[in-house]
Amino acid sequence: MIEHSAELKVAYVLKRFPRFSETFILNEILELERRGVEVVVYAWLKPSEGRFHAQASQLNAKVHYLDELDLHNWHEWLSAEWPVLGPRVACFWDILRESLERGDSVRLPEILWGTWLGVKVLQEGVQHIHSHFGTMSSTVAWFASRVSGVPFSFTAHAKDIFAYSMSDHRLREKLMAASRVITVTHFNRRHLLQQQPDLDPDAVRVIYNGIDLDLFAPNPRLARLPNLILSVGRLIPKKGFDDLLDACKLLKQRGIDFHCLVVGDGPGEPSLVQKRFFLGLERDVVFCGSKPQHEVAELMQRATVLALACKNGPDKNRDALPTVLLEALASGLPVVSTDFSGIPEIVDSGTDGFLVPPGDPVALAEGLERMLGSPELCRRVAEAGRKKAERRFDLHRNAGELLGVIRDCVRRQPPVPAQTTESGRRVLVLCADRGLPFGGTKGGSVHLQEFSQALQAAGWSPTLVVASREHGSPYVPAYPVLTLPRLPVLGEGSSREAEGAHIQAVQRILGDLHRTRGFDFIYERYSLFNTGGRMLAQKLGIPHVLEVNSPLVEEAAEFRRLEDLELAHDVERYLFSTADHVVVVSNELRDYVLRIAASAKVSVIPNGVRIENFAASDRVGAWRERLVASGARDFVVGFLGRVRPWHGVELLIDAVAGLGPASGMSLCIVGAGHEALPALEQRAKDGGLEGRFRCFDPVPHDATPQLLQAMDVLVAPYPHLERFYFSPLKVFEYMAAGRPIVASAIGQVREILEHERTALLVPPGDARGLGAALLRVRDDTALGVRLGDAARAAARVHTWAHRIESVGAILESLGKGSPSRAETRVETYVANSL
Repeated sequence: MIEHSAELKVAYVLKRFPRFSETFILNEILELERRGVEVVVYAWLKPSEGRFHAQASQLNAKVHYLDELDLHNWHEWLSAEWPVLGPRVACFWDILRESLERGDSVRLPEILWGTWLGVKVLQEGVQHIHSHFGTMSSTVAWFASRVSGVPFSFTAHAKDIFAYSMSDHRLREKLMAASRVITVTHFNRRHLLQQQPDLDPDAVRVIYNGIDLDLFAPNPRLARLPNLILSVGRLIPKKGFDDLLDACKLLKQRGIDFHCLVVGDGPGEPSLVQKRFFLGLERDVVFCGSKPQHEVAELMQRATVLALACKNGPDKNRDALPTVLLEALASGLPVVSTDFSGIPEIVDSGTDGFLVPPGDPVALAEGLERMLGSPELCRRVAEAGRKKAERRFDLHRNAGELLGVIRDCVRRQPPVPAQTTESGRRVLVLCADRGLPFGGTKGGSVHLQEFSQALQAAGWSPTLVVASREHGSPYVPAYPVLTLPRLPVLGEGSSREAEGAHIQAVQRILGDLHRTRGFDFIYERYSLFNTGGRMLAQKLGIPHVLEVNSPLVEEAAEFRRLEDLELAHDVERYLFSTADHVVVVSNELRDYVLRIAASAKVSVIPNGVRIENFAASDRVGAWRERLVASGARDFVVGFLGRVRPWHGVELLIDAVAGLGPASGMSLCIVGAGHEALPALEQRAKDGGLEGRFRCFDPVPHDATPQLLQAMDVLVAPYPHLERFYFSPLKVFEYMAAGRPIVASAIGQVREILEHERTALLVPPGDARGLGAALLRVRDDTALGVRLGDAARAAARVHTWAHRIESVGAILESLGKGSPSRAETRVETYVANSL
């Protein structure tokens, strides 16, 4: 089984799945899953063939069938989704009104299914909708996109764009509405752009169907059967099997020794069997029905030549990129086909096969005769065909291109959070720490933002209450964010009376908020002296979860002015002892909490990362130009984060300085701030880094991915620390960026990074070791790529979505309302204190 990643979740909307004749769709989904994408499939028809390809057993995707929704009871199953549909119902009415105005009442099932699907993709946390074919399935996908706001794309193939007009299935509108249109040949792309001149050419991408080059590969252990002509496809007019029979008759008349095997079934079989009889080919041509993919692959390894006589069907239906031709090339099986539609993009006639005019049995027979009569020609053509398949039709590469398109669509579309008003899922997220403004660039501020966004994406309904917001921050979340009034806090010269008034004011504000929103849980980030959240939870009888990110009392006593240390310890002990659950970000913090409150129920949930933010971006080049200090060939060493005494930035400066100018390295520190800047610049100057050292102010968090990807190596240079309680957000972001990492082997860093696999680790405080590791990465490009790719892959298990699963499990276990437990814990604490 493949472990799903929360990096990307994609919904596939299909007519029938899995369909025996559409292996390219199944293979595409399987390859996306192998790349860490979570796929959910919505099809309105179950498979009817009664058999499946073996690959179907490898599928992880959940498959939902829309035909299980009784259209006569549509009002019932849409009403059941009203909590999510209600705010978007205007989109539903717009779609319905358009169809009625067009007299297009046949679209009603698609509108209802699309509306229901739009709700489901929000509830599932889907980030992109993709469909195959420009007919009914992409119409449902389009309607779902309009209702949900989730972007959609579709792949146009053959009949869906040639046999129908631009007005059929509202194809013209879908071409204009889709974030991207994929099609399988350049011939198709030209056709679409001619039919719809207003269509942006950049919005239409050609991605060839991919095939499994390992499954379809020459097998030297299997001897090819002499003079075996193989043909594979649906028995329908556009495949030209009638022309193939006529060509076989000509071969027989010329005395050519051959045997023809036709694999496939379809409505044309009776007439083809009858024609075979009249031509006297019963012993020469065999119709053997459809076969699973692995059997087709073996036949291709045994045959002499593959024939496919594609032509225009009577209903203007035509093939675009017949997958069987790609499979034949990969199998080293010479091809004879027609120079029709997109086939010349597959076969270069005379090089890796032969193409003849469509509807010309005489030319088809001549091409087959040439192949059957020359083993040397077959060998040469087969080798060229295999090389082309590897170069152009590799499933892994082509599915990777599709994934890149989907990621780009998601990146360009603002995220659409799942909305829900389910009871038992309303969470008050409280942060009374003034030093962590919402929308700011500090790690704690980023944590708060990412955590709340992931909480909502997972189906919870958060309301965030903070002590302050970052002035001028452009970030506007989809969930409510409220700010507490600025009141004096203990530790800044205030009295205990003022602190008491502050706590009471916080309780009143939160109580008023609760009366309008009805919270089921309080999730609070621990801050000094603040007991408002705990006391409100006790009063309301709802669970209170306390998140502890650092030993605040010890940290404040060591690095900041703390006037009432005894009171701070008392409040900390009270909060740790009475919270229904304590969440910490590291094992050392867990031990810290348990030393203070031995009976506390504690879970370790580290920081995380939104890996989807780190998709490829065209802004990387612009950042690179800003970072490079002395020429385009500089090797850029980077550090990102607020500069604090425990971050070891001074070590990093010493390490790069110690390598000398000949190293070609420049050092960029991003996030230094004005207070730290003078000392850092002086240290760099003293070390000889003048001209090779740059410091940048903290950047908006949405610029972090591109900035990190513009650097050559990312460093977390921690000094030796007796206590390392951190869960370094920067390290998770380094991993997601896919760049090589050099880090100190300390605390959680040592737990999430593996030496020589996802990073190079050095002893903490070792400037010389840091320098040596940087030289290794600079001198060994392959090592850097390997480390970066492995780190990116490992980051998929550290996403915020994964973290929220753990938090959600804690909240669900506490249940809605637990007054007896909350009161008991508080009473126990008071009794023990007395």
